[in-house]
Amino acid sequence: MHDNVLAAHDHPAATKNLEQAELLPRPSTASAPDVWNQVAELMATADIDPRPDIEPEQGNVPVYVQTARLSDAYRVEQVFTEHDIDTIHSLGPGDCRVELYLAENGFDVTGYELNSDLVELIDTTFEIDSFELQETDYHRVFDDLVGPNVGILVLGGNNKPPAIPDQGVLIEGYSELGVRAYSDGEPIYAW
Repeated sequence: MHDNVLAAHDHPAATKNLEQAELLPRPSTASAPDVWNQVAELMATADIDPRPDIEPEQGNVPVYVQTARLSDAYRVEQVFTEHDIDTIHSLGPGDCRVELYLAENGFDVTGYELNSDLVELIDTTFEIDSFELQETDYHRVFDDLVGPNVGILVLGGNNKPPAIPDQGVLIEGYSELGVRAYSDGEPIYAW
């Protein structure tokens, strides 16, 4: 059990129907920021084995696909801004689009990723002072990441937060299946 978080299966917010969470509307569509398109181009041409431990399910399908829409990035920015979050820890950020977007928009973002090739590729391609990508298993450092005025971001695929923090803001989910936001352990938004 994590010292400073509530176990997800024991926490009432984890089992509470998210009808109590406000549905966050889709933001107006704007043109994609440059970093969004740069990441897309980089991932399309990158010669890395994104997840050597997982076989793609169908033929030659890239494992790192866009796991968040641009509208998700805008919503994440809106929630973190509304709750005065300046520091964001992203757990398993994949292609880092949302994280780089947030860093370019004034947030201090650290991503935790296990794939050393991806970490090196992103670090050597993007030089944004407020963005750092570490080759670290986030399960091992989760307790140290949680705190007041801290945002935890877990978007996409198989990544799940180890627990729902009882402080700060957690945004977790997957664009296609739904995203949920919690503040101090209570559901606040869903989309």
